[in-house]
This record gives sequence, C-alpha cells and structure tokens, in this order.
Amino acid sequence: MRNITFISIGLLTAAGVGYYLWQQPQSQKNAPTRAPQEHALVESSPGAQAHASSETKTHYPVSPIYSSGAQAPDQLPGLDESDDWLDENISSLLGGKAFIELLNQDLIRRIVVTVNNATEKKLPLEFSPFKPAEGELITSHHGKLFWMSPRNSERYGAYLKPIRTLDIGRLAELYHKSYPLFQAAYKDLGSPGYFNDRLIEVIDHLLKTPENAEPIQLIQPNIVYLYANPDIESLSGSQKLLIRMGPANSQFIKTKLREFRNFVTHLDR
Repeated sequence: MRNITFISIGLLTAAGVGYYLWQQPQSQKNAPTRAPQEHALVESSPGAQAHASSETKTHYPVSPIYSSGAQAPDQLPGLDESDDWLDENISSLLGGKAFIELLNQDLIRRIVVTVNNATEKKLPLEFSPFKPAEGELITSHHGKLFWMSPRNSERYGAYLKPIRTLDIGRLAELYHKSYPLFQAAYKDLGSPGYFNDRLIEVIDHLLKTPENAEPIQLIQPNIVYLYANPDIESLSGSQKLLIRMGPANSQFIKTKLREFRNFVTHLDR
C-alpha cells in the first residue's frame, strides 16, 4: 500500500502488513477498502489520547522544503484530495503503478493513525493502510503445540520487493514535500505535538525489536494465534509484526528504517 503509498512512510507501515494479516479474521478479508470519514478516524484513534499529554516542543523540526529564493512548489492538495496526488508521486518514485494496487484510500490519515498507535499493544485494524495479502498464516503443529512457519516470510514479497530498490533519499524528499498534510492529519487526531517527532519516536521503538530465532512457538487459546513466549507477546503490535515477518525481513526493514531516520532527523535545513 504505498500509503503506505509511501511505503508506509518509511517502511514503517511496510511492517504493518504482517500485523493485519495476523489479527484479521478470514471473514473480514473482503471488507470495504474505503477509509472511514475523517471524524471517525479522529474519534476512534486510541493513540491520540495516549500521546495527548506529550511535550509539544519540536525535537526534529521540519522546515519548508523550498527557500524564499527557490522555485515555488506546486500547491499541495487538501487531505481529502491527496490520494491521486500521492499515487502519482509514488508511482514515479517506484517506477510503476503496481504497488498502488496494494493500498487503501485515505492513505495519509491511515499512515498517521497507524504510526500514532504503533507503540500500543494493538494496532487499529480498521485503519490499515494495506489491503489484505493472499493466503493464510502458515503454521506447523505437533499435537497441541504450534509453530510459525519460516515460509510466512514469503507472503510479504509483494510489499517488500519495491523497498529493495527504493531510493530512501527520494522517499524522504517526498515526505518532506508532503509534510504539511501529515501534520494536518496528526493535528486532527487531537495530538498537540509534531508528527515528525512521533514518527522518529516510533522508528526508534521498532529498531528496539528483539531478534528471535525461528521457529517461534505459538498458542491458540481462541481463533487468533498468540506467541507462547510471554516476552514476545508483551511487545507492541508493531514490534510483533516485525517478528512475524521473519528474521531476514525484519533486519532488512530495520536497515531501511535507520537510513530513513537519518534523513527525517535533518529536515530543518
């Protein structure tokens, strides 16, 4: 979803795809992909209240991308009209429109909601930037014991393939250019601070995700699988999604996140 269209703004939400595949019941896979209206996004975002009391000082400021002497940029669209504009820019960035087909609409709001809730125990499924991937979670079992199959990492190929050749510097430029839209969506959530600060905070959170050797044992007390290891199960939804994607994919995403972080911490120049 390149909303991910933005490759999930930094790949961050690229990881997100694993979370939604893991938690979403089969009966929901054909649910409408149109995002709820803005008021629903604002009212339903648990992370908005969780971070409402955070310090409002900007730690990583974002300056206007064009100086007073530079050529004036094209006028940014409004949030409600931003999907087509983003699709065009992302298609240019990725060299084609194939990735756009993986994304839901209302991308910027969905990215902001997902990022804002990334440190929570659960991510808000109803605001997923991605359309569901094909197939089911692959497990192996012996009696009542379950393990997550290493073959699950293959299910994320369509989402991760574009990232492997993505120019992270150009991605950061697109984020910089689009930042007023992200900030507006963040403000709509009721958050008093700055989205770029929150984004960097979440990237740092993801980079702290522990590495785990495969296979990973699971339990299934109800319909949804849980990790048998309580230390893994106690992690945030976004950290668990990285683990679900497999060690190689997780390390790859962390590498890209570090590169992206280097750019977005210096957008005040």
